[in-house]
Amino acid sequence: MIQVTAAAQAELLRLGLRAGLSRPEVHLGIRVGGCLGQIYTLEIRAASPSLDSTLQVSIAPSASPYLSRLTLDYGEDLMGGNFRFMNPAATQSCSCGQSFAIDSASDEPKTQKIRPPKD
Repeated sequence: MIQVTAAAQAELLRLGLRAGLSRPEVHLGIRVGGCLGQIYTLEIRAASPSLDSTLQVSIAPSASPYLSRLTLDYGEDLMGGNFRFMNPAATQSCSCGQSFAIDSASDEPKTQKIRPPKD
């Protein structure tokens, strides 16, 4: 189950409203790229009218095994704001936090190492 922190939820709702979406849905996935082989993707779409007013999150079916226990956070610093992906299935993460590696041979996911920001 994906966890979305209060800070991330507030920013996603703000971005959705900015895009003219009164009921945004967040679609998460992964694609090949980055320095470690995989990059997170995040897309804000209009949610189905039948859904309730809470933020809806969906995962690309091909990414589900790798993102099912993801925690999505948002933070701001002197360089601006960004989403942070805390993924126990990732075996490595680059310093930007957007690129990661997955050991597909391992059945037991390892905890992602999150590097502190550079001063």
